[in-house]
Amino acid sequence: MKGVKKQNLPQKICATCGRSFTWRKKWEKNWEDVKYCSERCKKKRRHRNLYTYATTHLKTIPKVIY
Repeated sequence: MKGVKKQNLPQKICATCGRSFTWRKKWEKNWEDVKYCSERCKKKRRHRNLYTYATTHLKTIPKVIY
């Protein structure tokens, strides 16, 4: 992506929050695999998926101590 203006960089929509985010240099090698705009969204999505799994597949939800 050398020599590309910032307004012409590729964009994606975050799978968790729905916001658009722009290509970054650190994602250069795996841009196709990037789904989330931040680590926070990635962790939030994982936590939500675990809760959904627990509520649909387990008879009782284990209590988590925070």
